[in-house]
Amino acid sequence: MTSPKTHRLLVLSPFPPRLDATHGGAQAVARLVQMHAELRRVVLLTLRRPDEPGIDEAVASVCEAVYEVERAPIGRSPRLAWHERQRAAGLLRGWPLWATSVATRAFDERLAAICADWRPHIVQAEFGVMGPYLRRVPPSTPRVLVEHDPGMRRAGGTVARWSWRRFGPISSARADAIVVFTREDLAAVSAVAPPEAVVECIPLPWEIRQAAVVRPAEEAPPTVLFVGSFDHRPNVDAARRLLRLLPEVRRRNPATVLALVGAGAPPDLAGEGVLAPGRVADVDPWLARADVVAVPLDSGGGVRVKVIEALAAGRAVVGSPRAFEGLEVEDGRDAVVAETDEEFVDALVELLSDPGRRARFEASARAWAESLPTPQSVGERYDRLYKRLERR
Repeated sequence: MTSPKTHRLLVLSPFPPRLDATHGGAQAVARLVQMHAELRRVVLLTLRRPDEPGIDEAVASVCEAVYEVERAPIGRSPRLAWHERQRAAGLLRGWPLWATSVATRAFDERLAAICADWRPHIVQAEFGVMGPYLRRVPPSTPRVLVEHDPGMRRAGGTVARWSWRRFGPISSARADAIVVFTREDLAAVSAVAPPEAVVECIPLPWEIRQAAVVRPAEEAPPTVLFVGSFDHRPNVDAARRLLRLLPEVRRRNPATVLALVGAGAPPDLAGEGVLAPGRVADVDPWLARADVVAVPLDSGGGVRVKVIEALAAGRAVVGSPRAFEGLEVEDGRDAVVAETDEEFVDALVELLSDPGRRARFEASARAWAESLPTPQSVGERYDRLYKRLERR
């Protein structure tokens, strides 16, 4: 007979966690919540835009309670931010637009109420934009910030880079511990973390599906796939790069199709040989028809869920060095690491044109995925961190 779970964990998320999301962050939070719920009592407090799907039922079912707070988007117009004082103050302080858009009084008040009524042992904020909410947590309760994608590692214009560098220390100011997924993120976050905060690199848990994704019986044109939310600037930049490379790929392999799957694609992500279906209910059919998954990311941090998902599905992956950060893949065996445009085009054409070579990468990708850290092993790492914080 198992002992009842008594440890209480409150998780804060900037969007509803979903295992079927094309947005890697929503998938990552969903997997972390499921992992934590195996070991402790979990309450989930999340923001949700009006156009977003709600919390995945598979995630909600393992939580003791879930709460959604509406987040009205402010888009690109600072004028709309004045509807709430928190957002106005964030813009005036030079916060990034995403961090400003998640600042809402209703979430602040719900967080304070849960802390008073439920009295969690740990409060954990997922993503740096949720870090400022930790000020609402009683000082006696340990506060953890999980930095999925440290803002200071993002690209963008001069103002955007300045605002993320400025926001980093603000986000982590109230955290007793900060968790990152890669060594590169560890170095970046350690530079801005409070001196007394614990900073640890703990991998993302992954539960491998029983079988790799199977290709459909009907023939399809050679397909290069990119998956991601286009609300995220690094994904837009990556898709535009693939669009720029597509004519040369098609010159050498004329029937090639580029599929850009994810919500919010800008109008310029279009052209001959391009499919852009937007948000999809299930990414598996797109993985099934893909000959190659391409991930030419040049900025951002964290572990790319899209890369793990593609490798676990048994697909050949071509990615930039940054796309594989935190993943111990062997170039030329598990995947292809390409940096320049010429290297990307050559790798894509070779894999599209050579089914035997592609099949070898697919087998190695699947074998690599089967060695990923399990929820049990990652959960033990968090358990040790929580106990360390509670002993302080």
